[in-house]
Amino acid sequence: MQCIIYRIKNFNKNTTETGTVTAAKSATKNSAKRGSSRKAAGRAVDRVIFVSRIWQRKIHVTLAVTFTVFILVACGGGGGNESATPLQSGGTTGSTSQTSAQSTNQAQNTQTEAGCDETSLPYSCQLNHGGLTRTYKLQLPSDYSANEPLPLVLNLHGYGGSAVGQHSYSRLNRLINEQRFILLSPQGSLLDGTTHWNVGGWTSASTVDDVGFIDALITAVSEGYAVDGQRVYSTGMSNGGYMSFLLACQLSHRIAAVASVTGAMTPETYNQCAPSEAVGILQIHGTVDDVVPYAGNGWSRSIPDAMDYWVGHHQCDATASTDTLVDVNGDTAQPRRYSYRNCADNVGVEHIEMVAMGHVWPAIIRGDDIAGGEVVWSFLQRHTLAGGMP
Repeated sequence: MQCIIYRIKNFNKNTTETGTVTAAKSATKNSAKRGSSRKAAGRAVDRVIFVSRIWQRKIHVTLAVTFTVFILVACGGGGGNESATPLQSGGTTGSTSQTSAQSTNQAQNTQTEAGCDETSLPYSCQLNHGGLTRTYKLQLPSDYSANEPLPLVLNLHGYGGSAVGQHSYSRLNRLINEQRFILLSPQGSLLDGTTHWNVGGWTSASTVDDVGFIDALITAVSEGYAVDGQRVYSTGMSNGGYMSFLLACQLSHRIAAVASVTGAMTPETYNQCAPSEAVGILQIHGTVDDVVPYAGNGWSRSIPDAMDYWVGHHQCDATASTDTLVDVNGDTAQPRRYSYRNCADNVGVEHIEMVAMGHVWPAIIRGDDIAGGEVVWSFLQRHTLAGGMP
């Protein structure tokens, strides 16, 4: 799997343009089913697209404008691994409350006790964990108040991807102000030079404790900002989707619901999953995904296998109700939604089968039939640690 970095240069005297386009709720009703059988591991890759711009002005006799944009296509749906090294700079965390609305005009190099530089959006933050300095992006509603606890959404990038790329690629950042939640996009660590989340399977050589990191990250952000501990969620693209499933298995006391987009469950996650609580589960997957195959392979359980596990564990009705979604792009390939009813604690277990879609995070603006960010948030926000809402 390869990642491609496209570099575009356009020189006009002094102008250069460079472009580079993832708490305790009530227990389940009864004992849970758990899956068995293990298959070998492989690897997955994702596409992440992000745009960053840096403007510099030099006033002399002439005005030189340098405009930098990086187009990063990260592993999946025709892309490859991100070869850029992720941020690894140091930092600390602490406990504080933010008492004023965020502003893009704050003084430079301002860092909160929670480890966040609030100079620009999204905030750039750091956390030391497991001997590594981990970084993440954080964004609050523009009228954030420390007196109003808000839901927290973990937004996990794919294999070879980046926090800043996933932050915008998911388009969840466009919903923050209207829907009022905190968006947290962590950066994976390096495995053989490639960013990843340690989920077993093709990442089995990793020794990084990513579950422990996410657990500590939820705590750090909750101490620094007003987080509703009953409404913490995780979503992710590809490797980030695998990681979201792992969090549902191991942090079900803190995570109310997860949404995997083009991810699945590795054999390790599938065989060892033992959530103590019921967690809302949404899986969005394309039927022609050639990176994380719908039917599974040696390093990934199939999408039906993953859904069967959660239906069994949550003791849902075995037969799903099915509805066909609108064919927005006019390609006659209509998505199908499978909803499993009467699950433990009334949590939702749903699968949206994206007919003829590959390895991408769906977005209507990119020609897909659903707006992935809106669909993910609509599902997540129905859940608390106490269970799902009718």
